[in-house]
Amino acid sequence: MRIWLFGFFIFSLLRVCCQENVTNSIKEEWYRAKLSDKGVSLERKAGYLDSLVALEGEDDPLMLYMEKANVLYSLGRYREGLELQRRIQPLIPKDSVRMRFHSKWQEGLFAFTVSDYLTAVEAGYTLLGEKKPSSLKYYDFYGCTLLVDFYTLAGEMDLARKYIHVGLEVLRTSPLSGWFTEKERRRFECIFLRLSAQLYLREGKFEQAYEKLREARLKMPDDVSRMSNYILYAEISAKKGERDMAADYYNKALDVKTDNFQKACAVVGYMKLLLDMEQPDSAMAVMHLYDKDVTKIAGSPLEREHLENMAEYYSQKGEYGLQAEALKQLIAINDSIYKSATLIGVKGIAERYEDGNTQRELAQLESTGRIKSWLIASLAALLLLSVAAIVWMVRKSLRRKREFAEAERRIDRLGTEYDEWMRDSKTSLESRNQQLSSMTMYMARLNEALTSIQEAADDKGSGEEARIERIKSIVGALKREENVWEMFRVYFEQVNQTFFDRLFRLCPTLTKAETRMCAFILINLTTKETAILTNRSVRTVETIKHNLRKKLAITEPSEVYMRHLSTATPEELLILQARIAANTAPKHP
Repeated sequence: MRIWLFGFFIFSLLRVCCQENVTNSIKEEWYRAKLSDKGVSLERKAGYLDSLVALEGEDDPLMLYMEKANVLYSLGRYREGLELQRRIQPLIPKDSVRMRFHSKWQEGLFAFTVSDYLTAVEAGYTLLGEKKPSSLKYYDFYGCTLLVDFYTLAGEMDLARKYIHVGLEVLRTSPLSGWFTEKERRRFECIFLRLSAQLYLREGKFEQAYEKLREARLKMPDDVSRMSNYILYAEISAKKGERDMAADYYNKALDVKTDNFQKACAVVGYMKLLLDMEQPDSAMAVMHLYDKDVTKIAGSPLEREHLENMAEYYSQKGEYGLQAEALKQLIAINDSIYKSATLIGVKGIAERYEDGNTQRELAQLESTGRIKSWLIASLAALLLLSVAAIVWMVRKSLRRKREFAEAERRIDRLGTEYDEWMRDSKTSLESRNQQLSSMTMYMARLNEALTSIQEAADDKGSGEEARIERIKSIVGALKREENVWEMFRVYFEQVNQTFFDRLFRLCPTLTKAETRMCAFILINLTTKETAILTNRSVRTVETIKHNLRKKLAITEPSEVYMRHLSTATPEELLILQARIAANTAPKHP
């Protein structure tokens, strides 16, 4: 009986375990299917990867972690990705050489993106310096890309160019494998060619930059490469002053369907271009349209440029308080960058890794006495450097505060000058409008005089001599007022500068009566007021207005059209001319 009970217990336990394994297997298949589904968002894929890690336990989560790192980079969660790499590196077996190199490369990539340059450079030199089988030699140029990016940022162009050449040499000599295919080789050739183009761009050598980009375009026509090429083309065009062409290239880059970090670069560059063209509203529209990419900028090397864009935007919009806040953040980031550069010590890093005597110097420190002496000297030097760095940073901080205070005073002064200018302009405009109104009434009185002449001529009840005397009296008054229209025109153009010139450029065939009618429409006279002023009937005025709308191809209210014409830019005038040309063109059956 006991044996039977024991057997039944074992059977039940095995059954439960099998059911659990089957359930876990179904869940795993479902999660993996979701990961390969292109319609699933990246946020959900990150959650599915965590669920797979929990299901597989301690068996083999490393490949899943590597895949999650790629997802985190696409999401812009760079610090989370950096912490993930640091957490999994101790878990990588010593015999998993490829995985160890891959993790080190991803650590360097995340570190550079969050401005942790020391970690990025350490990763780059580690990838280059460690011995590896020929099948993994391609990780050398992963390290080269990190070093080129860093030394370009640090302004060390010779070192940046050196590692471009090293990377290209490794590309030519590395054997192809399952991990390193011909497509991957072409992709990295394209990357190094673009890096060369960036160096030439910074040196102002535009033709050489164009040549490298043309080579890159032929190597790899995929979406990420096309977007990166368009961004560089846009930067070159902007440097050359070809802003319209630069805007076209930025639009092409943003039209590429990809979540690569380069899209954030395109957004920042395009905003700067639009702000340089004094189009702040368009720049803000671009930022809102690509807000998902803008969220990836925080903490990255692009954040400084983005804050400069925001400060310029608020300046152009006259929002000086918000501009001051953006400048404060920019100063804080600048201080952080300078601090990072001090701690890293660009020259120290170059000497540490580039000096071929490093190994020999380390060998000479084997004795205990020398090691102690070296440590003491190093600590003393470090103490002196720390004191010097603190003094330097305090002085720098004080200088930054003075600069910021001066910037605030300048902003306040500009705001005051702007307010005074607006008040003066408003006063001048009111004065001109009063003069124009007076002139309009003056013309109305003259037209009344003309009406009186007509009435005197038609008055059969008075004697001929009396009528002639009356007409002479009115004509004498008219002679004194014969230049009234010219006086009106002078006052009108003082208020509405270049209006008649714009009108003549738009339609040279307008009659004098139609030209005057345009002026009366602009100052918002009604049809009845215009009829009284010009001594015409209301029907005649309406006929002139109708002919005017046909000649100028007016589709909106006439007052709106005239106001638009008085402030139109040269480009808008061309559009209005095109409308008139299209309206007057012969219509073929």
